Amino acid sequence: MANKKLDSKQKETQHKLNILKQINDEKKKKKSREDVNEFIEYVMIDEMGNYFKQSHIHRRWHKFIRKCWDAQKNPAILAPWGAGKSRQIAIGMTLFELGRNPNLRVKIVCNSDENAKKRVTSLKNYIEKSDRIKKVYPKLVPSYDHWTDHSFNISGRLYSEVDHSVEACGVESRIIGGRADLLIFDDIVDNKSEQSPAYRQMTKDNLENVFMSRLEPSGRIGLIGTMWHRDDAHCFLIGKQSWKFMIQGVSDDFECIEEIIV
Repeated sequence: MANKKLDSKQKETQHKLNILKQINDEKKKKKSREDVNEFIEYVMIDEMGNYFKQSHIHRRWHKFIRKCWDAQKNPAILAPWGAGKSRQIAIGMTLFELGRNPNLRVKIVCNSDENAKKRVTSLKNYIEKSDRIKKVYPKLVPSYDHWTDHSFNISGRLYSEVDHSVEACGVESRIIGGRADLLIFDDIVDNKSEQSPAYRQMTKDNLENVFMSRLEPSGRIGLIGTMWHRDDAHCFLIGKQSWKFMIQGVSDDFECIEEIIV
């Protein structure tokens, strides 16, 4: 008899815990629809299979981007290599924005075609395979009429065949179709800029004359990268009225991240 009472209490306790878990999950889903940091922590997974935990620096990046957009400025973040810029912005923020608006047209420009394909693959994997992203944004569904290495569509989008939900390419490419509501420059400058004036000029020309020409008047830009040369494309943009830069680096004593806004 005592064992039956114990089993009954255990079941009741487990039932209450399940209800609390469901309530907590609903709260997380709601927050994830409204806040990019909550979304990334709820949906994104690292190499070890653990869900992301946003650090102070990551939250700073997203806050900076939102403030720039609100002020109608183009945000650029230059931070040390390996700080997680691509996962946060090119992947996490792109998924968040697509979930909020499945009609969004996103262009992602990387330093190479190979890295562009990696970004597209990562985005497609989350959209296809993540149960949590389906909970947060149930309308973020693949459209297999166009699902390629460099671009893909979301089901139910309203634009023409020329305009894809996401399209990515290398900075040396001059072939990119359609228009963009969100344009992300993801590490378009690499160590080639240290050695080649011609490469630096090509990068600047393509940035302004090819890719930015695709942006809608109401479109938004996000740039992330690392500074390689005082005459590279990043330095070329610093000081332009339409741009705002957050520049971060490791302090001389390696104790903290130093930051300036220009």
